[in-house]
Amino acid sequence: MIKKMRVLLIDDHPLMAKGVASSIIEEGGNIDVIEAYSLREAATLIDPPPDLVITDLYLDTDGLEGVQTVQRVKAMVGDIDVIVFSNVKDYDTVQACLDAGASSYLVKELGWKPLKEEIEKFISFASVKEIALNKRQQQVLKQIRQGHSLKEIARNLEIGTATAKTYVDQLRDIVGLRTMREIAAISEEELNARLSH
Repeated sequence: MIKKMRVLLIDDHPLMAKGVASSIIEEGGNIDVIEAYSLREAATLIDPPPDLVITDLYLDTDGLEGVQTVQRVKAMVGDIDVIVFSNVKDYDTVQACLDAGASSYLVKELGWKPLKEEIEKFISFASVKEIALNKRQQQVLKQIRQGHSLKEIARNLEIGTATAKTYVDQLRDIVGLRTMREIAAISEEELNARLSH
């Protein structure tokens, strides 16, 4: 049975946060949305850890703006996926946030639909992973998808290099690809399809 997904929503405008939260709940069904109006408040809401974080880029309550917000959020939640949902749309800011570890970047003026689609994609992929892979395999897969080397994976997950290699070999067999680079390069849709077989 797939567990209820926990989404942490960070936005310092309560009306915006409540509107987004309501839309997610109405569309998502099996989702809990936890609202935080500052990064300080968000830090008190990450135990148990969320499955997904959605954050605005400018948090006046914390004096944060731009890529600083993503850096602080990633430092707080580690390898949990972070979606930026912001009014800012210049290329340099978007690229800087993705380089800082954001999983995706969506512009608010495009409305709710792109965010809805991104959450649906995340839920679908998370559900397939939960069925097809054990917890450690999921962690190693995420590290590979983030471009980490075998040694970095071992260090990040606090396991031995030989143990990390064992999990990588298991994943290669499961998804039917030969190298970590291939696993990192394919789209989520293709990876999802391979895990479903």
